[in-house]
Amino acid sequence: MCQTSGISEDIMASFTALRCAAIGARNSALRPATLPSRNLNLQATSEAANLKGIADLPGPNTYKILYWLFVKGYGERSHLLQGKLKNIYGPMWRWKLGPYDFVSVASPELIARVIQQEGRYPVRVQLPHWKEYRDLRGQAYGLHVETGPEWSRLRSALNPRMLKLREVVAFSPVIHEVVGDLLRRIEFLRSGSQDGVTVSDIASELYKFGFEGISAILFETRLGCLGEKVDPNVQRFISGVNDMLSLSDITYLFPRWTRSFVPVWKRFVQAWDDISDVASSLIDRRIAEIDARVANGQSVEGLYLTYLLSSDKMSRAEISTCITDLLLGGVDTTSNTLSWALYHLAKDPVAQDRLYDEVNSVCPNHHQPTTDDLANMPFLKAVIKEVLRLYPVVHQNARFISENDVILNDYWFPKKVAATSKSTLQGGGTEITSFVFSDSVPPVPLLRLSRRDAVQARREVPSGALAAPQRSAQRLLPAPPLQLHPLRGGRAGLCWEEGGRVGDVLRSDSADAVLQRSAGR
Repeated sequence: MCQTSGISEDIMASFTALRCAAIGARNSALRPATLPSRNLNLQATSEAANLKGIADLPGPNTYKILYWLFVKGYGERSHLLQGKLKNIYGPMWRWKLGPYDFVSVASPELIARVIQQEGRYPVRVQLPHWKEYRDLRGQAYGLHVETGPEWSRLRSALNPRMLKLREVVAFSPVIHEVVGDLLRRIEFLRSGSQDGVTVSDIASELYKFGFEGISAILFETRLGCLGEKVDPNVQRFISGVNDMLSLSDITYLFPRWTRSFVPVWKRFVQAWDDISDVASSLIDRRIAEIDARVANGQSVEGLYLTYLLSSDKMSRAEISTCITDLLLGGVDTTSNTLSWALYHLAKDPVAQDRLYDEVNSVCPNHHQPTTDDLANMPFLKAVIKEVLRLYPVVHQNARFISENDVILNDYWFPKKVAATSKSTLQGGGTEITSFVFSDSVPPVPLLRLSRRDAVQARREVPSGALAAPQRSAQRLLPAPPLQLHPLRGGRAGLCWEEGGRVGDVLRSDSADAVLQRSAGR
């Protein structure tokens, strides 16, 4: 939790909040919370005198935090710093950095309690630099910036086609097209490599796959990210997203009076301008196509954008901003999860063979899988769920508690604080993300080992604590079924590549070395 003044917010959580296509929301999370919020009246609470405050929490001082971030190199590995802090101080600790005052929680039980008490309109830690940009350009605030009833209205409009699996079925044909392009792209890169078999930057290709798949649904337009040559405007779009995400947490640190002479702000604005310009042009193009069909007396069919344009629940400006917000949330979830799934499958031939046999039995002779086929692939779904558990895209999340006081264990925190939850500390192994790149490393039994860890984790959590966040975590970005659909399709398609051998896709050096080069190590 963090007490804020001016633009003060949780620095470590701000970047996370940008991309939060939350991986746990398989629910109707857009509706008002079904769990009752606790509006605490401490004066009427007999135990009030026994409650501790934020000043009583353990935690490191500012100098130690600066040392860890900038001397020990944890600035780029904040998930590892979270593990270190939890080992030292336990599941809840306080730490300060400049004017910012944080409280972090790192257990399912504590996170559930925070969510239960967050109120009717949950608020992420605010993004004042995003808000400042949108005020500068006269844009709608969108999902990440909007709060209160207006945020709830946007979520209600976006929900139906994103969170209902029966609605996501309509996206299957375009996803199959994108998966086919990915397989052709991989084969092209393999044939053009020095040894004829190695894809040297598979992570980049999977990012393009995620970008292409999500964009094809949201904008109803194929961008051509997986082609041999990428359109300059499309490349501008991709670069704008990358630049904005990388600059956002840096821009956040500089006060507003530095805008005129610090170049970071100008670069941040330029990145957002590129994103907004290309997104607006794509939406305008689709509107023109719809108008032309209507003028000719033809029926209009489409996916997500057409649904929003025809619903009259959002303005044109709100649609443009929200579509972009959804894109930011979906790309990383797809590419990151597929990258780690391939990594572990390449290291575990037994799991790889089992997955190939399952896909081939349900869809023999390269039969294109339908939604029903994917539903009959339990091991495929298990692999994706396990990777999401081990390597959550969002390693921490944040809540700005704006409505109710919060009690966690023996501590009381007043309103206007922000809670940061540590996703990577609950996966049973996510803090172990620094690998030794060597063929001597034994393969990790992806599901067998993790299943035992998961059972143990559930034994340690009180009944209902794990379900509570799913029932009431409204502020999570919509789109889990949307993100899982290309994941399952992409993974099933890759199973057919060279008889399902992931090692053939990443062959020659080993999956470790390929990922090592992809990460720039």
